[in-house]
Order: sequence, then structure tokens, then C-alpha cells
Amino acid sequence: MGFLTEWPPSVEQYYLPIDPQRPFFQGDVFEDVPFVKAKAGSTPDSKPNIVIERRCVCALLFPCDMYSPEGRLAKVQAVALVREQSKGDHLPPDWDGCYNLFPYPELNGSEPMWFADFRTTANIDRTFLRADKRIASLSLLGWSYFRQRIALNYTRSKISLNLLIENGKEPWAEQNLWKEWCGVKSSSDGFHEWYNSPLEDLAGSTPRAAATRQGRFLDVQRLIRSELAD
Repeated sequence: MGFLTEWPPSVEQYYLPIDPQRPFFQGDVFEDVPFVKAKAGSTPDSKPNIVIERRCVCALLFPCDMYSPEGRLAKVQAVALVREQSKGDHLPPDWDGCYNLFPYPELNGSEPMWFADFRTTANIDRTFLRADKRIASLSLLGWSYFRQRIALNYTRSKISLNLLIENGKEPWAEQNLWKEWCGVKSSSDGFHEWYNSPLEDLAGSTPRAAATRQGRFLDVQRLIRSELAD
């Protein structure tokens, strides 16, 4: 990969601790999700055979597409199959050339390598993404690698990891503040209204603008904690 001396990164670098209060995010892995596959019929004109299997999947959509502006999970979610490495998978140590795969090392404590296969995707109803079925959440570094692999898969263009980290700071900051809100209120109700409303304590700026474009994340974090304490 050219960014770390060892690939894939360690579990500590790659994942966040599982937190039921954390909103769902691109790259999250869920188990026991109905995954629909259409297999060819006996003739070209025959209807495809629909097969439904309970599998591990990862969320594919960018965070702002996973949710409505009000913070409600969108009804239709795009996912990719997450599967264990098989004997037919040739994986170079540095994953160079494996553009359609994204590794999940030691997923759920498992020794064999698991990975998302971007060639095998489906749309599912949002109800199948459940906090109690989430088994992995990526760190900022892991999420940046995830987006790099998606770009490699669809465009064969390698985007700088540093650029992806920088571009990901805004949704990452929002996600962390959103999690803090949910941790106190056990609900996201009211968060997005607060996050996008001008505040006198921020000289008329919104928390979104202050936390991202103005680099005042700590001020916004202090204000949200004050809001939650009331």
C-alpha cells in the first residue's frame, strides 16, 4: 500500500470499540443480514432464481447518504458482502492489485482474513442494520483505507490517504458529537437541529461550521456537553 510498514494495520489502528450509541457509518460490518442474490435460470428468458442467505455485510453508502438531513436512517441501504478468505483468493501481502477487496483483519476475533467484496453488492431495508448485529466499526484510518479501496475498485485511481483523512474530518467530527448526544439522550432527536442552528456562544456560527471549517471542535464539544447537562 505504501502508507504503513505493515499491511494490514493492527486491530488497534483499524477498528473502534463497538459502541451501541454510535450512529451507523460507512464500512461498519453487520452479521446475520439477509443478502439477496439472483442466479441465472435455465434459459436466458427465464426468471432468475432468487437466493436469500444470512451473511455478513458492510455499509457502502457515504454517511450523509445513509441518513436523511434530520438524522433518520434512509429506508434503502447499499451493502457489500463480507466474506472469509477462500482457497481461490490470491492475496499479495501488500494487497497490491486486489482493488475489489477491502480487508477486515481479525474480524470479530477470527484468525482467517475477512474482506468486503465490492463486486458482490445488494440493497437492503434499513431495518436489517441493527446495533446488536454490528460487529465492527472502522477507525478514521480504517475508514480512509475503505474509501481508498472503493475508489481503486471503481476508478483504478489511488487517492492519497492523507487527503482522504483530511476530507473525512467533517463527517467524522459530526459522528463523534452525534454519538455523545445519543449517549446522554439515548436518541438522536434534536441533535441535527442543534448542530445546524446559529449559536450566540459561537458568534452566530453553527456548531457544524465551527467544528469543521473554523477548527473549533473543542469549543463545540464543550457547548454540546453544556447543552446535554441542562
